[in-house]
Amino acid sequence: SLVSNDPFIFGNFDWEKHKADFEASNRTLENIQKQLAKYMEAKREEFPRFYFLADEELLELLATTKEPSSVRKFLSKCFEGIDNLEFAPSGEIRAVLSSEGERMGLSRVVDPSAGEKKGCVEKWLVELEEASRESVRFHAKSAVETGKGHDDWLARFPAQTTLAANAVRWAAGTEAAIERNSLREFIGEQAALLAEIVARVRSELPP
Repeated sequence: SLVSNDPFIFGNFDWEKHKADFEASNRTLENIQKQLAKYMEAKREEFPRFYFLADEELLELLATTKEPSSVRKFLSKCFEGIDNLEFAPSGEIRAVLSSEGERMGLSRVVDPSAGEKKGCVEKWLVELEEASRESVRFHAKSAVETGKGHDDWLARFPAQTTLAANAVRWAAGTEAAIERNSLREFIGEQAALLAEIVARVRSELPP
C-alpha cells in the first residue's frame, strides 16, 4: 500500500484534493453565516429590542422559543425596567416585575402560545411591549383619578406611576390654589403630605 511504501504522511497526502475540499467547506460555512445573519436580522426587524442582544445571546434565545419562560434570562437587556415575568398556571403572562421585585399587573394578559405567536418569541414580545405600555397608562390614569388616602395610594400603584400622578396632582393643586388665592393653605397641605410620605418611606415597605 501507499502507506507501507512511504510511511510519511506528507508523501501520501493529496494536497490538491484536500485544498479543494477545504475551499468548498469554507464557501459552505460563509453561506451558512450569511443566511444566519439574514435570519437574525429578520427577527430583529420584527422586534427591534433584539438589537440590544449579542448574536450569541439572540441565537440562544431563538433556540429555546418553545419554552416562553426561557426569555427571562434576556429580559433586562431588552427592557430596562423589566427583569422577570409572572406566568399564570395556564401559561399566560399576567404581570411584569422589576429587578427590585416590584410587580405591575398587565391590563390584558399575553398568551405566548396563542395563534401565530406560538414558537415565535419575537411576536409575543411585541405584544408584551404593547401590553406593558397600555398597563403603564392604565395605572397612571388610575393613580391620578384615585381619591384621597395617600398611604394606601402609595402602596396600591407602581412607584413610577405614583411619581407621575403625584406631579399631575401637584400641578393641578397649585393652579387651583393660585386661582383661589389660597397658596398658604396649599403649602400646609403639601407639608403634611411630605411628612406622611417620609413616615411611609421609613417604615418597612413591600417590594
